[in-house]
Amino acid sequence: MAEEQVANGAQDGAPKTGGKEKKGFFYGWWIVIGGFMIMATCYTAFVNCISLFQAQIVGDLGMTIGEYNTGTSLASLISIVGTLIIGFLLDKINARAIAVGITALATVMLFGYSVASAPWHIYLLAALSGTIITAGARLFVSVIITNWFNLKRGFAVSLALCGSAFGGAILSPIVGNIIATSGWRFAFVVLAVICLVGSLPIAVIFFRSHPSDKGLQPYGAELTEDEIKAIESKGKKKVVQADPEVTVAIGWKVMKKSAAFWLLALGFMLVGAINAMIVVNTISNMTSVVMNGETIVTGGHDIAWASTVLSAELVLVVFCKVALGSMYDRLGLIPSTIIGTFTCFAANFFMIFNTTDWGPILGAVFFAFGTCVCTVGPSVMMTKEFGRLDISRATSIMVAVQSVGGIMGAIVSGQAFDAALSFTPAWIFGMVISVVMGVCMVASVKLARKLVAKQIAAGAPRVDEEGKIVEGSVATA
Repeated sequence: MAEEQVANGAQDGAPKTGGKEKKGFFYGWWIVIGGFMIMATCYTAFVNCISLFQAQIVGDLGMTIGEYNTGTSLASLISIVGTLIIGFLLDKINARAIAVGITALATVMLFGYSVASAPWHIYLLAALSGTIITAGARLFVSVIITNWFNLKRGFAVSLALCGSAFGGAILSPIVGNIIATSGWRFAFVVLAVICLVGSLPIAVIFFRSHPSDKGLQPYGAELTEDEIKAIESKGKKKVVQADPEVTVAIGWKVMKKSAAFWLLALGFMLVGAINAMIVVNTISNMTSVVMNGETIVTGGHDIAWASTVLSAELVLVVFCKVALGSMYDRLGLIPSTIIGTFTCFAANFFMIFNTTDWGPILGAVFFAFGTCVCTVGPSVMMTKEFGRLDISRATSIMVAVQSVGGIMGAIVSGQAFDAALSFTPAWIFGMVISVVMGVCMVASVKLARKLVAKQIAAGAPRVDEEGKIVEGSVATA
């Protein structure tokens, strides 16, 4: 049996026993490279680079900031539906067809932006990109890579998703300089070509839905779950968790009736609003805006300088994600939440000083950490407050309310600019809701601890590391 297992491992190109030996280059890494390129080009173009175009589109199409933000916030709303659509397609259509479709449609939509001549064109393209790219690309990459890896699954998915930060850091200054020298329409054409050349060849040649499509097994398929855990934990230092692991069964039925859950949801809705306000308006805040034929100087910096600041911010985000995750483990939820609240508050505060060099730079530094509360926070805080039972369902609600907050933040900040011809009211509003966000999250942690104690006292059963109820067990403090 052992000899047969080793033979299969050598034939399939998957790791042999223990995951220590490999036969050549595992094909699944091509899927990771392809996912990285999709995130670095298609996803980055519509998520990380789109704020570079706000002021130019507003000026050329005769829009206001409020009208632009309201229209483009449709992307956030429709992306919720888009997630369900892409999830359905993943079960019906092969990965190569979806990857080619995402790349081709991203290219077409970017060309569409380059010839847009009316506000409704922008609204339509924002809605389509929200469904296909904002929601679709990230979900697609995560799910397909999961199919190919048992061992090193988390590393493979994280590596591919890091493409968005890498692409943003590289493309932001390039696109900013193209806008400054050749105009925003040509910049969209360049982005379209980059998406086509950077992602389409790998999608056509390498993408497959499952290892079996190439006669292979997932990476580490011959290993048991215990063997995988042993290999992945080897050499890692054991971190003493600041917050005790929740081992009592709480679940959705209990969560949905608790104030702790809904206070946390309110907190994440507010951090979603803060994130959207800064992401959408940051470039215009540093430069200038043309509305109704009148140039409104906001920060007075040129687009090239602003795009360099954005690029540096995206580089910092990569490190800040790791730092925040470690802080949740080592410092605990409350200290980490207070630090996250402070960075969101400080980011909005320094955005007010947009006519200086140091204001936008410090704002970007603090926001690089604050925005990670949006991405790292939901799954970590939910697990540490309520345990693993029904965690996927509950976390998806946190992500959904973040999207709702993002829509609100984009619209409110745009309307505030139209009224005051300045982003300062938006940043003051951001400072206020940063404090409210922090209060809600800290209160949620404290109430969740009381809820856990209550469930233990009531004799609720234990859950294992996967969130499954251990039958016949009783949780203890």
